[in-house]
Amino acid sequence: MSRLVPLDLMFKMEDTRMPLFPKPIGVVAEDLVDDKVGHIRDHFMRYSGRTYGAKTHRIYFMRFVLCEFLNLINVVGQIFFVDLFLGGMFTSYGVQVVEVSNLDPEERVDPMNIVFPKVAKCTFQRFGPTGTIETFDGLCVLPINILNEKIYIFLWFWFVILSIITGIFLVYRLILICSRAARKSALRARANLLVDEWTIGRIVDRITIGDWFFLMQLGMNLDPFVFAKLLQAIDAALMRFQGVPNHVDAAAEKGDKIA
Repeated sequence: MSRLVPLDLMFKMEDTRMPLFPKPIGVVAEDLVDDKVGHIRDHFMRYSGRTYGAKTHRIYFMRFVLCEFLNLINVVGQIFFVDLFLGGMFTSYGVQVVEVSNLDPEERVDPMNIVFPKVAKCTFQRFGPTGTIETFDGLCVLPINILNEKIYIFLWFWFVILSIITGIFLVYRLILICSRAARKSALRARANLLVDEWTIGRIVDRITIGDWFFLMQLGMNLDPFVFAKLLQAIDAALMRFQGVPNHVDAAAEKGDKIA
């Protein structure tokens, strides 16, 4: 159950932020799409860190990264506790299994025989013909341990794969935090390349990393065409807020001057 703690914590910190906006729009009228996009744009501008100084999106991003880090701690912690439970035999179990599988069948020694023996000495006591207790020794086959060792070898590879994947995601997250160019590429890819790189560049340059992450989460839940329309609306709103003419209007004015 401990593996569900970071997921449950993330859901509790979500504060129903996503479900308010990216509900499926489907095939609807253009004016209704524009109304929905305008609603999301107004919400984004209201809580944008670079415009009104709100920290809502930044705190949301920090909580999400915290949950990702807790995922790694969770997996590593489970490896440690299982190893402690098996007397220090678990951490190297998978490596030993791979090494043993490369040997000849006659030379193979199961590394888990110490923890999960399949044959053991058993002592039985029973009443003899005269009523006295007699003790007998024998060999007992423990078939349940055959299943146990298969379960733990699966857990070993599962935990290792989870640790590697989680670590890769954390490194990827660190690259996104440190590189603005990486954030621009990720946001444009989330929009299925439907928005030009100049628009994406203007947006990322004018927002905080928390705002960028909020847009990424929206893009995951919105139709790509609607998300592209939203990014263009946010670009225009950011330029108006900072007193910069809309790039479409600016191009038209430039054409009039040339004429």
